[in-house]
Amino acid sequence: MPTPPRLRHVEGPFLGAEAVASGLLTARTLRGPAVRRLFRGVYVPAGVYVDHLLRVRGAALLAPPGTVISHRSAAAVHGCDLARTGDPVCFSVDEAERFGPVRGTLVRRTTLLPGDTVPWGGIWVTTPLRTAVDLAGTGPLPDAVADLDALLRCARVSPEAVERALRGRRHHGVVQAREAVRLADPRAESRPESIVRCHLNLAGLWPLPQLTIRLPDGSTMRVDLGFERERVAVEYDGAWHALREQLRVDRARMGAFRRTGWTIVHVTDQMLASGAQAVVREVAGALTESRWAA
Repeated sequence: MPTPPRLRHVEGPFLGAEAVASGLLTARTLRGPAVRRLFRGVYVPAGVYVDHLLRVRGAALLAPPGTVISHRSAAAVHGCDLARTGDPVCFSVDEAERFGPVRGTLVRRTTLLPGDTVPWGGIWVTTPLRTAVDLAGTGPLPDAVADLDALLRCARVSPEAVERALRGRRHHGVVQAREAVRLADPRAESRPESIVRCHLNLAGLWPLPQLTIRLPDGSTMRVDLGFERERVAVEYDGAWHALREQLRVDRARMGAFRRTGWTIVHVTDQMLASGAQAVVREVAGALTESRWAA
């Protein structure tokens, strides 16, 4: 495949109309292989790696004054990778503002308080704390908990700070946000793990995240979720596959793990897709068997 021509003096997203008006390039160039369109009227040089943060920078070029980057896009700005490359770029605007629709963006209307935003690249972005408040009250509860877990882990926001920020608020989603804070745990290391834990918590089951199990030979193994008293571990299948490959190399360690008497419940994408009930039934059954065996 031939290498696309490179644009000189252009590194990031740019407005095509401005580039043509300034003589930086021609209208014909915008239709050629040297550029890639991010949004209507917004381009980036071909060959530049495009991730969600780059798309945020591109969408910001279209945003009028008063527009604020928010939700998962704000999390990306703060170094927390919650949004996939193609996910809509999230903005928040005041109720009276008019912005959009712009394909590839999602605009939410809300009230932003003083101190909720900070400047970034010529636009405003919600602070980590306000981002946590927004994410906790958005979408299904397990997804909100997963987002909040990740933000607590990587953005230096504490559950106590989010809980304080929610006091006295009456905006849409605040009831769910308070529940998400109650269920959040920054020890979680993956989104599926957080979602599984949330479903279990809502069913009255409270495993410990990232539980370390000591093996008879003195080595240790860490599992996604564990019920220490019942000796039942819950592993999301993706993480377990990597661990299983490691354990295939060391069969003796696998034997040592089995001799600990722990039961492993593997949670797969298929189980999650079929509904939380399948996951809860599997884990609850393992716990019941363990209690009867004791």
